[in-house]
Amino acid sequence: MSLIEERVLLVIGNGFDLACGLKTHYRDYFDFLRGRYEQFNNFCTFLLDTVFNSLDDEGIEVYSNEMISMEQLNLWDFYFTLLDWKDSKLLSDQTWNQIELKIKNSVLSDKKKTKGGYGTWHSVFKYVQNMQYKLNFPVHNDNLTRLLAFYLSKRGINTISFEEFNNFVLHELYKFEENFAEYVRLQESIVSNYKEKAKELVHKMTSLSKFDICSFNYTQPFDDSNCINCHGVAKDKNVIFGIEKTNIGKEFDIKDYYKYTKEAQGLYVISKGTKINKKIKSTYTRIYFYGLSFSKQDYDYFFQLFDIYKLASTKTKFIFYYSIYDKDKADEIREEFVDSVTALINDYGEKIHCNNLLFIMTSNETIDIEPL
Repeated sequence: MSLIEERVLLVIGNGFDLACGLKTHYRDYFDFLRGRYEQFNNFCTFLLDTVFNSLDDEGIEVYSNEMISMEQLNLWDFYFTLLDWKDSKLLSDQTWNQIELKIKNSVLSDKKKTKGGYGTWHSVFKYVQNMQYKLNFPVHNDNLTRLLAFYLSKRGINTISFEEFNNFVLHELYKFEENFAEYVRLQESIVSNYKEKAKELVHKMTSLSKFDICSFNYTQPFDDSNCINCHGVAKDKNVIFGIEKTNIGKEFDIKDYYKYTKEAQGLYVISKGTKINKKIKSTYTRIYFYGLSFSKQDYDYFFQLFDIYKLASTKTKFIFYYSIYDKDKADEIREEFVDSVTALINDYGEKIHCNNLLFIMTSNETIDIEPL
């Protein structure tokens, strides 16, 4: 078999960059903002000292004034921070797939909890209209909605149509993406041996000098590899945060919510002259996975790959690697990883009506889970 025929595909996530020394964790980015902007750091300290549900009208006024004075920060910086405060997760460790879930919930909420399934921004828009035009729309009167509404009203966002309001929120998301792209580029410049560490890590998985990459990261550590960056590339100032199209039901106005999908975000990036999509080959003999959480937010990507290889009959070996990053929690880390891979394969099996897919792959020795 020739070297070209033996080329493998590496599917990598943020855990790969973290293992190479980049501070690209969710908390790392907000720690960076708190370190750069003292006023934002003080604001977060105030939040930690305040019980979310105890904030009265005077507190809403004070906090929203504080927010409006921090011109360097973005609407989504505040949304994520306030939501973490509400959920008692401020300054806690979270993964990036949770930020995509937060975006989803800001656009489309659980229908069992929210009439019609509309998310936070719809409630904020109605609250702003009530404030500005003395209307009486029924809205969720929680402190998250009120703080965001007061903040946006003070910014002069008093649009009449939800479409205009929604476009404003979306463009604020674009700014958040641009700011995060700048942060990733900064991390790459700080970790001077990033590319060397990346090569060392890959060589623990494969001895081949040529390999292709499908990356959920915004970095490109390998100059000589065919790399697909699913969510854009930081150096090109194109970073994508979005929701899956499958999360939008037929009852929702596509023009309002489709814009938040990764598919639409990708089109926006392409419209700026950047190509982000390349075709995955169907001839790999081995596919390695590392640094991934296997969030349901990314299932569409994995399922597209699985469709190409027809897992129930594939000869390709799928190897899922994990690292023990905390020896005191080795068993817990291992069990969580095995559970996430099991859920991924079982959910895909359900999609293709093959309920014993994991058993088939195990029997055929086409799947393996190994520590790295």
